[in-house]
Amino acid sequence: DGSRTRVLIGEGMDYSDATAAVPLPASASQNIRFIVADGDKLRIFERERTNTTNRTPFSQAGSDIRRSGEGSGLDTVQLLLSNDEAFLYALNQGNDTISTFSVSSRGEVAFIEATQLDFTPQEACISPNGGYMIVRGTGGELAVMRIRLS
Repeated sequence: DGSRTRVLIGEGMDYSDATAAVPLPASASQNIRFIVADGDKLRIFERERTNTTNRTPFSQAGSDIRRSGEGSGLDTVQLLLSNDEAFLYALNQGNDTISTFSVSSRGEVAFIEATQLDFTPQEACISPNGGYMIVRGTGGELAVMRIRLS
């Protein structure tokens, strides 16, 4: 009939402060998964892929995936997946860093490192060949960074 249905992520949870979200790669699992940044938290939400009811909400899968090595007051403004879907990048305005996470073929996410920037990141994109990230800062700065490849 051409109508669209919205499916809530974490129905009943307050995500008025959510600042970024990105789908995780389709894996061998039977789940559709998303990561949502909310303040200093990164949370994974999932729903069974085989669920035929579009109105079934996603539920939180596990706890916050952030670790102490990233710092605090992160204020994540953007999440990006690498072209090969093997890495997740979080742009953090609170401490001027980019956090790097590995993403397994099963959709498991693990913190690798935080890279310090000389400016506050505003937005980024990944080059078509997947080898570079272009980051724009809040003050108009522009940086081209080599990023991890599988």
